[in-house]
Formats: sequence, structure tokens, C-alpha cells
Amino acid sequence: MSAPSKIKNQKEEVFSNASERRKSARLDIPIKVRYSSVATRENLDAVAGNISAGGCLLIVDEELGLDSVVEIEVLLGESENEILRLRGRVVRLNSSDGKKFEFGLAFDGMSKEARRLFADFCFARMYEMIGLPEWPTAKK
Repeated sequence: MSAPSKIKNQKEEVFSNASERRKSARLDIPIKVRYSSVATRENLDAVAGNISAGGCLLIVDEELGLDSVVEIEVLLGESENEILRLRGRVVRLNSSDGKKFEFGLAFDGMSKEARRLFADFCFARMYEMIGLPEWPTAKK
């Protein structure tokens, strides 16, 4: 087996053995968000983490049912006008300590423009967290 074939096979093995298959890359950046259950419509504060264009980990103070529809608002900038509203479905309960609940949320029908805005936001936060200069698309 040639060297390039060997490397390709090793990569395929690593990815085929992965316990989770993702459609998009995830960034483990904690972000304060507002959320509401479609059932209750009450806006509450939460933290989102492990974020991608496909979903996130939502950490909340209440239990949500599997398959519940949730709307989250991500403040993209300094202004209340720069809010990205996303709708998702609870697909997994990760853990609970009785006070905080962690849910896997899969986003539904995010537009290409929303994906781009969300990706820019995540990378800008990542730059901030590691102390690099502003993300190139950051607004001044």
C-alpha cells in the first residue's frame, strides 16, 4: 500500500469509528441566549454551548420534553436589533443535576444567510476567547 493510500485509509478508519457523526463542525463556546418553549412562550435566559449551524447544547433551569420545539435568540452585536432567532427541537437529554438541565438541540431550517451570520458570530467569539485580534468580518 502506498503512503497516500495508507493515510487515506487511516483517516477513513478514524471517522468511521467516531461515536458521533456531525454534519457541521462544532465550537465549544458558551454563549448567553434567550429561549422560549413554543408551548409556554415565556422568554428565559440560558447558556448555549457546543454550537454549530446544526444545533447546540442548551443549558436551562427547567426540564424540557424530548421533541419539544424551542426558539432561541442569539444577540449578535451590541444592539437589540442584531438578534438571530433560531428554532430547534430537543433531540437529547445530556445530563441533569436537578437544578440545571442540558439538552441537545437540533436547529430546524436555518437559511444560508442565518448560517453565515451565525458562523461569523461564533468565530468572532472564539477570537475573543483566545485573545486574537478581531475576526475579519466583525463590525466596527
